[in-house]
Amino acid sequence: MAEIISLILLGIIQGITEFLPVSSSGHLSLFQYFSKDLDEDLSLNIAVHVGTLFTIIIYYRKDLMDLLMGVLKARKEALNMTFLIVVASVPTAIMGLLMKKKIGWILTHPLVAALCLLVTALILFVSNRVSSEKKPPEEGFGISWSQALLIGLVQGFAVLPGISRSGSTIVTGLFLKMDPHNAARFSFLISLPAIAGAGLLEFLDLESGINGTRLVLGAVVSFLTGLLAISWMVKLTLGGRLKGFSLYLCLLSLAFLVCYTLGWGENII
Repeated sequence: MAEIISLILLGIIQGITEFLPVSSSGHLSLFQYFSKDLDEDLSLNIAVHVGTLFTIIIYYRKDLMDLLMGVLKARKEALNMTFLIVVASVPTAIMGLLMKKKIGWILTHPLVAALCLLVTALILFVSNRVSSEKKPPEEGFGISWSQALLIGLVQGFAVLPGISRSGSTIVTGLFLKMDPHNAARFSFLISLPAIAGAGLLEFLDLESGINGTRLVLGAVVSFLTGLLAISWMVKLTLGGRLKGFSLYLCLLSLAFLVCYTLGWGENII
């Protein structure tokens, strides 16, 4: 029963934090520090990420279908938007592969996650300075290929636990003068290849004897909670209200650093 509760909690954490600007990987890393049943469970991490992958597909199904049909009909705008998504995905893939190969231990270390949460807090704190200007949505994404490349580089750094992928890429988009609607849409669409690619790489590293029931439970819970969180995140972005999460991340990070330093709470759940 305790393991089921932990699985549900992990799915909820992933579903909510993947789409809010607070870093899902950071929260999962901290949670697994306190959980004796889910410590560094790679297969479960894949499952909950797959759940949120389907959340994005469902939420942006119209955009994805329009892109697909536009590409098939060789429409200029759809081809350009697809090109920008590909451009942004390349540096993310390269950085993710290099970090996993060279410094893989960093990607799951809770202390790294806690410190990186402070970086995300700083990013969100300055977000209102770059999102104050209200602009109507532009055709496509309203950015150049070089700007898409920059956003992709930022997303690559979000491989680090504690660096919010959605928060950092959306704030970067706003800094580049994207309107909030396009900044959020581009951020979540470029997360599709990033999450799918990361999940595939981790899947290839899995060992046999996986408990399929627990994986399905984690994926379903993260999917359902993600549907609620993604809508909330888009509204927060459009309203320029990302700064409020900065204080929460600071408090969470400092609280964990105290627990980690004093040796409190490890494997208590």
